[in-house]
Amino acid sequence: MRKSVVRCASSVLVFFFSTVGIFIGSTMVGTIAPAGAKPAVTQVTVGGNPQGVAVDPVTNLIYVANSTTTLSVIDGTTDTVSATITLPQAISYVAVDAVTNKIYATGGIDQEPLFVIDGATDTVTTLGGLGLSLGMAMDPTSNTLYVLVLNETVDPQQLLLLVLDGATNGGVYQRFDPNFQTNTGAIAVNSVTDKVYVGSNSDPGAFQVFDGATQSMSGPFTAGNAFQSMVTDNATNLIYSAQGNGTVSVIDGATNSQVDEISVGGLNSAIAFDPTTNHFFVTDYNTASVWTIDAATNAVVGSAIPTGSHPDGVAVNPVTGKVYVANLSDGTVSVINEAQRPSPPLDLQTSVGSGNAVISWSAPASDGGAVVTSYTATASPGGATCTATSTSCTITGLTNGTTYSVTVTASNSAGTSDPSTAVSVTPAVGATASRTTLAATGINVTLPFAFAAALLGLGGLGVLGSQRRRRKISSTLMDMTVSSLSVNHNCEVTSLG
Repeated sequence: MRKSVVRCASSVLVFFFSTVGIFIGSTMVGTIAPAGAKPAVTQVTVGGNPQGVAVDPVTNLIYVANSTTTLSVIDGTTDTVSATITLPQAISYVAVDAVTNKIYATGGIDQEPLFVIDGATDTVTTLGGLGLSLGMAMDPTSNTLYVLVLNETVDPQQLLLLVLDGATNGGVYQRFDPNFQTNTGAIAVNSVTDKVYVGSNSDPGAFQVFDGATQSMSGPFTAGNAFQSMVTDNATNLIYSAQGNGTVSVIDGATNSQVDEISVGGLNSAIAFDPTTNHFFVTDYNTASVWTIDAATNAVVGSAIPTGSHPDGVAVNPVTGKVYVANLSDGTVSVINEAQRPSPPLDLQTSVGSGNAVISWSAPASDGGAVVTSYTATASPGGATCTATSTSCTITGLTNGTTYSVTVTASNSAGTSDPSTAVSVTPAVGATASRTTLAATGINVTLPFAFAAALLGLGGLGVLGSQRRRRKISSTLMDMTVSSLSVNHNCEVTSLG
């Protein structure tokens, strides 16, 4: 049984997203593609030396920092560059707040400013005097950006954590332990616990924890080896760290202790999490590939997925099931579509009218690992169709007395399913299409993309629909797990003759 988890906020829609491999909210349970299925990989040319990458699943746009003065914008529907934003200075890091539709970018240059980009207009605001940035992560629940910096004006000796209020653009620097140092930018946020994790590239590895609620720093704690990148699984309160020695450390956020170590191999430079499939994606910088880890078993799944040269950043869109890998040395972004086509819709039922037929069905047993965005019912002979985003539609333009064979297909980001089992309908003169309400318990619920972006997100983040608008979240949230519901299968849709 598939469960769709929805977070509600006193009638305010709350969005989910991932940015730099971080996910906000609880786990969204989806059906995973069949074992052994090879993900499709395409290359998008962006130019420069792409390093940082972040996804906004609400707008389905992907932002790529090219280590130049350009920020490439990829349209996630077509996987093509839809815009290029020019900035005053070179940028290497990028983070997205999908709630406020703001993009934050900066680079690893001393006294580099922080650029704040309005996603609706692409206008740029410059905040000066940041320092030498090493990495950043966004918590949209609190509208807070966290940036690792070295700022000689503030403290010439010590690594600092800039805590920036997204509403005011005002910031406070927090100090780490004097002996704690890093130059890898390993940082992750758990928005549920309001904790920020920063890893050191020392050997043995170490990390510190900043508590956003108390504004206090704890640690260092020992774990793993040479942290390169970090991501949180907010549903389990586990932190996963890609290590320089070819392993991924698993840290319990409740105890700040290592509880597992996963052998992957190579130099693991970046990691991201897809809560829909419950998969982690780890880049191998030296072998130009990405490894997949199943969070349920902490085991590597399948073989390495090839990417471009020197993959150095990774982000996931949990709505479309696509993984975006920034390849530092060849100016490309590898798009990995882990999703497969859905299985066919189930349980077709019909009622007829004069010249029309109302068709209803149940969602597929497997969505292929990506949200089902539409259904199409087709009548043969003649090929009359109707399309819907719900589980019912009306085929019009049929000939009374003719028997038609009707099938339904489902579509997601990976393609269209095989047709369902056919049913027969015979429209009749004087017949009136009856409306039938079917009760369903424990069925799979799939949502069109725009609704998924608004409703499936739970918390309204790691590195992680095209409607541009101002979005907000409520401070009062409650979780509802939808495991049974009544579905009205009688939506009337005018269609196709």
